[in-house]
Amino acid sequence: VIVQLASFAGIEAHCSGKLSVWNNCIVKVPLCTDLFFSQQHCNCAVFELHGHNFSALPTTMKTDMWAMKKMIINHGPLQGLPENIDSMYTYMSHLDLKHNGITTIPSHIGGLRQLNKLILSNNVLTSLPGRIWRSPSLFWLELDNNEIVELSGEISNAGTLFNLMVSNNSIAELPDEI
Repeated sequence: VIVQLASFAGIEAHCSGKLSVWNNCIVKVPLCTDLFFSQQHCNCAVFELHGHNFSALPTTMKTDMWAMKKMIINHGPLQGLPENIDSMYTYMSHLDLKHNGITTIPSHIGGLRQLNKLILSNNVLTSLPGRIWRSPSLFWLELDNNEIVELSGEISNAGTLFNLMVSNNSIAELPDEI
């Protein structure tokens, strides 16, 4: 297994070279089409960014990093995700966006068929899209320290959900469906 690490302007991206698992992940930095290779070689399996100034995902992350499996972007002013996230990152299994300024989550996040771990703690969420409860692989959901006032009764559709963390929100009561 080949593991590569590259750093660009405080952004670190880690990637395993196991071709069958990581879909030919070769380059590990955003903007790689501009810096190193053609777009066909611009994949990143794991992207980590701690302490940033992005209010939205950079364009290159939305167009060039289609093989993303794990994305960690925390401690910054990120306000949300693209509505079509399910078509952008079809291989996404782990999404960690804690400690940002996220106010809403797009409904299409429920279309990430391989997503099993979603961490949205310490944001400013007030609600969740109902489709999130129908995510076919989601088993871990962290929503601590937000401003959520209620959980939808659609939570009964969360057949694979094993761990739900909702402490320090404004939830008065849990739905009967739990």
